Amino acid sequence: MDMQILRSLFQACIEASELLNLDADFRDELRSLLPRLAPLQVGKDGQLQEWLEDWDDPADHHRHLSHLWAFILVMKSPLSKRPSSLRPPLDPSNFRGAGMMGMVDGVEGCLWARLLEGERSYQQLHNLLSAVDEDRISYKDGGTISI
Repeated sequence: MDMQILRSLFQACIEASELLNLDADFRDELRSLLPRLAPLQVGKDGQLQEWLEDWDDPADHHRHLSHLWAFILVMKSPLSKRPSSLRPPLDPSNFRGAGMMGMVDGVEGCLWARLLEGERSYQQLHNLLSAVDEDRISYKDGGTISI
């Protein structure tokens, strides 16, 4: 995620510098640093790698999706024009924590919406907003606690 944020920041600064015709030296420094940032990589299981090394475990159901930051926030091109190198994380088996309680349902709902998968997006958001009794709190069943 750090590399994705830095890449986005550097590119925005370069673009602003060009538009304003300011800070050419700083712009050149950022351009020289961009290739040194770790690239987005697809791992052996078809996932967008979280780490520089391919340490991801498909059995890991941890809830965070931070490694998909660039996909969630930065991808501006239409689905049909998305680079093929970013297609693997679109496989639902590569989304961690499906059915987990809390914000991950909202994030996954947004991911499915970004993929133009309205029904799946709806299901995730429905799961997030489904009431769960306080005595049945579980991080595996989704829902919102009603008190």
